[in-house]
Amino acid sequence: MLRIFSGLCFLLFSTALVAASYASDTGVWVTYTVQKGDFASKIFNQYELFHEMDIEKFWSLNEVVNKDVLLLGKTYKLPIKSFTHKAVSIRQTLGIDDYNHALSIQKWNEKLERNKLKTQRLAKDNVLWVRYTDLPSIFKTIQSAPAKTNFNELIDTRLFASTETELVVKDTSLRGAIFYLISGHGGPDPGSNIMMNGHLLCEDEYAYDVTLRLAKSLAQKGAKVFMIVQDTTHGIRADAFLKHDRTETVYGGKIIPLNQVQRLKQRTDMVNTLFEQYKHRSSYHRCIEIHVDSRNKKEQIDVFFYHFPGSKLGQRLCENMQQTFKSKYDTFQKGRGYNGEIKTRNLFTLSNTKPVTCYIELGNIQHERDRQRILKAENRQALAEWMTEAIVKDKESR
Repeated sequence: MLRIFSGLCFLLFSTALVAASYASDTGVWVTYTVQKGDFASKIFNQYELFHEMDIEKFWSLNEVVNKDVLLLGKTYKLPIKSFTHKAVSIRQTLGIDDYNHALSIQKWNEKLERNKLKTQRLAKDNVLWVRYTDLPSIFKTIQSAPAKTNFNELIDTRLFASTETELVVKDTSLRGAIFYLISGHGGPDPGSNIMMNGHLLCEDEYAYDVTLRLAKSLAQKGAKVFMIVQDTTHGIRADAFLKHDRTETVYGGKIIPLNQVQRLKQRTDMVNTLFEQYKHRSSYHRCIEIHVDSRNKKEQIDVFFYHFPGSKLGQRLCENMQQTFKSKYDTFQKGRGYNGEIKTRNLFTLSNTKPVTCYIELGNIQHERDRQRILKAENRQALAEWMTEAIVKDKESR
């Protein structure tokens, strides 16, 4: 959250104060003047400046040292260059060969025009805007980056098996996004539980396994991921019956307290601490909390979602989750139907975390068919992959 130098809160750049000149050769930076009343991070969302390099370019272009303070009335450069487009095609204007690259730039310009964020039209006024990361030299550098990355940069590799410290990043659809993942309960609190065939099934173990799978899936798409509840004694497990232990800690090796209020406060405080540390590195931060519900053993329920009352972004994330799960059930279990609901609740995590948060219940641990959703490793993996797909959609729908 940015603060006006005078002490007033919340800044945004008014589209009424756009000031840009155009050059047919190198292009010039589009500039905006700070106005009272909005969040600066909102500009990154509105103009789809999602990439970490775009955001870092903004700070460096303007030599901003204290990223929490922008000056009211001051003009800042955005990581967007403006070109006079007089060639036959965007590819000729920019000197690029990639058709899909040019098409994405065109669609982005058209979207800004529809949203009245770009008043000079590409088709009529020959004004072409290009994000920093879409500039030919920068784009080429990004695309030529090696397929492998050290996962230490994205997630704590101690949480996985030693053979998985370096994994292939499958795509960059979530590059620059930052996630804070909380698996429910843990440590002295097993959560909901049931005895089955001589095995004690505990919510915290299954919620953790799904959460860890989600963390890996997100990181494989280039996201930075923080596992708030951690267990370094084992990684992702293929077993149906996950042995219960009390070895979970909170990020940084903090012992989980037995007291519920203290336990919830500890993990939300950690989310907020990390958010404050990393908030300037991304315009897309999300917190996901995963649980397994416990109800009457006859009550079957589908995966359902909570968001904080009044949170439009939280609602949108939940809706993307719900729509994705419905689509998957329609594909893989035709005729079954899907009834996972979206609800609002004033839960501790939803009320106190600074990032937008989605709270997920995987099913009723007491119900025999619901248990199959978490007992089978392939089902736990599918849950994580479906959540990831929904998150990608949410990021792209902004």
